[in-house]
Amino acid sequence: MKKTAKHLLECLGVGIGALWLAGCAGQTRSGDDQPTVQTLTADSIAIHQVINPHQWAVSAGKAVVQTLRMDSLFYVYSLPDFRFLYAWGRRGNGPGEMLSTQMLNAFDGDTDSLVLRFTAPATFRTYRVGQEAFTSTDTLAIRSDGRGFSLRRPFPHGFVGDIRIKNKEEKEVLYVCRPGTEAQTVDSLELPTKVKAKYSDRGTLIELVRWNCPYLVVRGDRVAMVYQMVPHVDFYRLTPEGKLILEASTGVPLDQDLASRLETMAEAPRREFVAGFSATDRYLYVSRPTVEVDPETGQASILEAKVQVYRWEDGKLQSELLLGLSSIDILVTRDDRYLFARNPLEDFDWVYVYRLDL
Repeated sequence: MKKTAKHLLECLGVGIGALWLAGCAGQTRSGDDQPTVQTLTADSIAIHQVINPHQWAVSAGKAVVQTLRMDSLFYVYSLPDFRFLYAWGRRGNGPGEMLSTQMLNAFDGDTDSLVLRFTAPATFRTYRVGQEAFTSTDTLAIRSDGRGFSLRRPFPHGFVGDIRIKNKEEKEVLYVCRPGTEAQTVDSLELPTKVKAKYSDRGTLIELVRWNCPYLVVRGDRVAMVYQMVPHVDFYRLTPEGKLILEASTGVPLDQDLASRLETMAEAPRREFVAGFSATDRYLYVSRPTVEVDPETGQASILEAKVQVYRWEDGKLQSELLLGLSSIDILVTRDDRYLFARNPLEDFDWVYVYRLDL
């Protein structure tokens, strides 16, 4: 399985056969402070309804797969058997149709609701995923994107988290804002990342390169920031007043020495990066595969598929799960019993199912 490194990173932006599940084949621990290492084996389930999946999520005990080039945007499956239930969200510009949208809380695991972002008008819309259709439960008007870069998502206690470039400087900031179109800032946090931005004479952002950008995962009142290029996670608690309180930090230090090496690290032939997430009330799961890039052809080979399991309560890395090389993007059921995986570089022909024992 070989693809160009560029295609690999772009893909990871994020009839049913019988089901047999195999548990871990091996389990080791180097010491009390080291994570348990488990080598897992999986069964595979054939998928016939979806091509070119864009995102997937767990919601209300079901798997939701979003597509880009099919008549419907969402395909819903029961769990853990991954049996197809229905398609929802007709693609188009007509009444009741949707042109495009994004699942904002796909990384958060099963929270019983699915939040979709729409640009016209700029809104967050919350849905309940039922047995036959989605049901709208809430709509929140938000600030439009404007001319700059902005990554917004729902935060605990009704706030909005927004990552933006700071006043045209080459710095990223996470802002905690009150909901609504005015986006009043309650708290902010400068991020230890590296960016290069170019603007037009009118102040419109025309080019942006980001290194070691963080992904935000929310569970209850907790916010995890998972960095792309190095194994580092910060765990915050968001107060009812909208203040971020750092509760745990684990992994490689995010210091100036690291910042100076990010561009070089991004060009290294062999590298780790974040390819997927899932969360439950107990754990944060981070898929961090290792790839090797041929400097002449640009083709990337997956060398290792690894999922790191962190505890929400103290941020500790508890386990590392070694999966099959096609198990890159992941979902985990709410009870921490099943992990589902897919390979974003291939057509959505198979889902790989692992039985967990944490």
